[in-house]
Amino acid sequence: MKFRSFKYYMKEAVVSVARNRLMSLSSVVTVAACVFILIFSVCIAVNLDSFLEKLEQAGGISITIDEGLTHDEVSALYDKVTGLEHVVLAEYLSADDALADFASKLKENESSDMIERLTKDNPLRRYINVTLDSSRSAAEVITALEKMDGIVRVRHAQEFTSMLLSVNSVVRVVSIIIILILSLLSVIIIMNTIKLTVNNRRTEITIMKYVGATEWFIKWPFVIEGVIIGVLGAVIPIVVGWLLYGSAVEAVQKQVEMLSAVLVFKEGIELFPVLIPLALLLGAAIGTLGSITSMRRYLSA
Repeated sequence: MKFRSFKYYMKEAVVSVARNRLMSLSSVVTVAACVFILIFSVCIAVNLDSFLEKLEQAGGISITIDEGLTHDEVSALYDKVTGLEHVVLAEYLSADDALADFASKLKENESSDMIERLTKDNPLRRYINVTLDSSRSAAEVITALEKMDGIVRVRHAQEFTSMLLSVNSVVRVVSIIIILILSLLSVIIIMNTIKLTVNNRRTEITIMKYVGATEWFIKWPFVIEGVIIGVLGAVIPIVVGWLLYGSAVEAVQKQVEMLSAVLVFKEGIELFPVLIPLALLLGAAIGTLGSITSMRRYLSA
């Protein structure tokens, strides 16, 4: 494509967008809604995956050991736990280790009197912290642990993990459905926008055919018009999403301060370098599909 031809195509496309500004605006808004849903769903999915990964790294399962077990029985129980499928690490802590760990956290809050009382009569029990290969394996491992003798209690975040997995799945499915519906609606509106342009230029197009203009010389302005609409529709949610992402994260973190150690959100600078080309590609693809589909219907020779 020669630069002079490309310049002509761009000029015609921009003029057409401006001429049919109401239909073009409708197309841009619909594409923007579609791309915004994409950005929203990707942000949620990436952050939920990050939360689940941190849950896995944090262990997630704590086993309280029966006080009546001897040292050899505890060793045998430890071997059973580490032998379970999906268990990648098991850390044994004695009652004194548990107290030292608890005391180290209390010192940050200057609770020296409580530490002294607990040291005289340690109420804590021996336990094992278990790390899994995946949070999705938690239910299976918990079931196996609860069947073992010598375990008093199995503490875990299975309900929270299951909730995150369910939310992640629902968000992805719903987002895909909405994106498909909005994409189809965007294509239809862009088709109607291109149709208006074709009708406005029908006489000009006929003359161009008579003087020997190639098919694609006539079609390229309409393709570029669709791409312009799609890209404009993608730019708006990119800018709005990036500006609002930080505020949205801060609002969520304030509501769940107790889980701040786990709910560490990805920074916008980590997400949007990937989201920007993805959003622009989706917008351009919708615009191209709408314009090509329209040309097949309204620009057939």
